[in-house]
Amino acid sequence: MARPTKTGLDYFPLDVDLSDEVEAVESVHGNDGFTVIIKTWQALYKTDSGDLDCSGVLRRKTLAKRANISEELWNNIIGTCVEAGLFDREQWEKHKIITSSGVRKRIGKVMQEREDGRNRMKNRKKNNNTPNNKGKTPEELPKNTGSESETKVKVKDVIVYLNSALNSKYKSGTSKTSSAINARIAEGHTLEDFKTVIDRKSTQWIGTDMAKYLRPETLFGTKFEGYLNELASEEKKSNGTDYGYM
Repeated sequence: MARPTKTGLDYFPLDVDLSDEVEAVESVHGNDGFTVIIKTWQALYKTDSGDLDCSGVLRRKTLAKRANISEELWNNIIGTCVEAGLFDREQWEKHKIITSSGVRKRIGKVMQEREDGRNRMKNRKKNNNTPNNKGKTPEELPKNTGSESETKVKVKDVIVYLNSALNSKYKSGTSKTSSAINARIAEGHTLEDFKTVIDRKSTQWIGTDMAKYLRPETLFGTKFEGYLNELASEEKKSNGTDYGYM
């Protein structure tokens, strides 16, 4: 039985320093305003498109109930969000669709990464099932002849990059380390996937209590695909603050 195709995201980034747009909504509507913003982002990021169709009264009533407020107040708060620039004005006023370019861009990137991952797995299964390759281990399968990013990943290359990023001295020959990396290679992950996870988690965790988990068994363990599909940090705004959730 085929696994169901995953839709939407499991989580989205929320900075500790909120944007002026969010604070503007809070200044008008208080905690109700903040609650509606968070509940709306949750609903938005569950979609594959970043568009939340609120043209139907049932959807609006449901979203209002989630925030424990009246539908009238919910409509007023969304209107303030649009005025503040949190959501697209044209889509809301013409179609009653809540969205923003940032949300669409972020979801689109993750959806593309998932599709690329599924294609890699399909190609790997196809390669495994050819008459000459049946029964062979991942190490025995022939290397791809495509681009460098699609060629066979070497444990040593991953560890070299990890040590360079963390200024660490992990060994590629360690059993626990090589086993974790080889398991991810067997799933069809590329060297670029490993580099993405290393870069992303080092950026997030260095200087925090999570820095102690910047190690092979954590980075390349069973949560690897989740790390890979996390929302990457977007470009900084002109004031230098990253509001990656808008």
